[in-house]
Amino acid sequence: MPSTRVVNDERLKAEMARVHQENYGVYGIRKVHAQLAREHVVGLRDNQRAARPVARCTTQRLMRELGLRGLSRAKGAPDHGGRNRPRDTPGPGRAPLHRRRPRPTLGR
Repeated sequence: MPSTRVVNDERLKAEMARVHQENYGVYGIRKVHAQLAREHVVGLRDNQRAARPVARCTTQRLMRELGLRGLSRAKGAPDHGGRNRPRDTPGPGRAPLHRRRPRPTLGR
């Protein structure tokens, strides 16, 4: 017979995977933990009668076991602003450098 922790972990893993998937794989540990608290998902104690909120460290451990990770705003999509693009490559919606027209000057 499996221990209470193993049974509880399997149930929580299913909930965490569901929350992570419903939020397009963006939610990390902090947001998954907060969502589980909002939904009143609880972990069972050893005596099976009393319930308690899921600890954040438990959320972290189980998400690591499942291989779930959130997306970082800092990393984002590969090409948001083109900061790593070479100078001669045009940005999104811009003409190449050789096709840009010089600005007219005022009497010079």
